[in-house]
Amino acid sequence: LTAVLGFRSDKAPFVVPTLRIWHSGQGTVNTTTEEPVLKYEGLGKFYTPLVVFQVAELDGSNDAPEVLLSEYSGGVHCCASVTVFSQDSEGIWQTIEVGHFDGEPFWATDIQGSDGYVIQTYDNRFLYQFDCYACSRAPRRIFAIESGQVADISDRAAFVPLFREDARRMEEEMSEGERGRNGFWAGYVATKARAGEFDEAWEMMLANYVEPHGFPEVLEAFLKETGYISPDRVVDLPHDVAG
Repeated sequence: LTAVLGFRSDKAPFVVPTLRIWHSGQGTVNTTTEEPVLKYEGLGKFYTPLVVFQVAELDGSNDAPEVLLSEYSGGVHCCASVTVFSQDSEGIWQTIEVGHFDGEPFWATDIQGSDGYVIQTYDNRFLYQFDCYACSRAPRRIFAIESGQVADISDRAAFVPLFREDARRMEEEMSEGERGRNGFWAGYVATKARAGEFDEAWEMMLANYVEPHGFPEVLEAFLKETGYISPDRVVDLPHDVAG
């Protein structure tokens, strides 16, 4: 596999990242004379784009490693645009749009419990959901490419130790100010749910959350909607909410 990242400046005033991929299976590739199996143009910018470019084994179902391109789109609290290029079951190269994530471009990583490289970020759905951006905490979120599809694998048992470590770190770093922030408690309870310790975290949240009184009920619905707890899970609620 040969992948070449370049930048086009002939579309002034934009600078556009360009990606070309060659795959020979065996032997060498002449990038001068041979046509690439895939060509891709990224996001155009008025300045030199901030880009992460990586060749890694993200999908074990095919015969070639994948190419990841993560680009910074610009904007407030935004965005790493992540695209993966992968060979399908018939050997045809395809473009997989993984998504847009808060922050700067990032690499795929081989983390504890993963089978190969995964795309690791944090759950952007928590940002602004219960508090301001800076006041929010969001749990780790893990994506894999499986048979050419993007899969959220955060709830797999292999990652429970990672979420337990995340929860322990959140407890150590918890400030007095955060004890009164619903944005913190939402992220903490979700992290503990992934760690298999939901009940303990829920009771801590009930003892520390602040107005509005309906926060536990709203958080319960949100955690069920986003898959952190099952839809039929029964949780304790304050008397003024449960009636």
